[in-house]
Amino acid sequence: MDCKTAQKMIDLYIKKQLNNRELEAFLDHIKECEECKEELEIYFTVYMALQKLDEERDVSFNIQKMLHDNLAASTRRVNRFKIMRILNYALVLLAEIVLVMVILTQIQALSTGGYDDTYIYRIAYEREAETELKRESEESEETENKYGKENSIDRRT
Repeated sequence: MDCKTAQKMIDLYIKKQLNNRELEAFLDHIKECEECKEELEIYFTVYMALQKLDEERDVSFNIQKMLHDNLAASTRRVNRFKIMRILNYALVLLAEIVLVMVILTQIQALSTGGYDDTYIYRIAYEREAETELKRESEESEETENKYGKENSIDRRT
């Protein structure tokens, strides 16, 4: 962003009328350009002073701190926007991957004649079957050990 554009946006910034992308570009420029930052400080000081005069309160205020707080709040807003944008892209990517997997599974199911021969089915249900077989074999070993011990005790007596 050039200085001329940033200086045109100062009033919009003070009145909180910038969208998130404009705000991000504006804040990036203000961080780098001392001239525009000074211009922002002047406009902000005038705007806040006039606003405080209109309120007619006898309260002292620190305009520099108010500007710093305002810039910090705007930066947090931009950072939240960036995070939401990244999460949105990730969610869309995940949805696209799932959609491609569903389409490929449908194509494979149509070409093989059933879902039992699809990769997704095999991945999902073979692991489940392996786990179930392990569990059944462990249970049968426990049963054999239990009854095997009882039979050996019965034979001794």
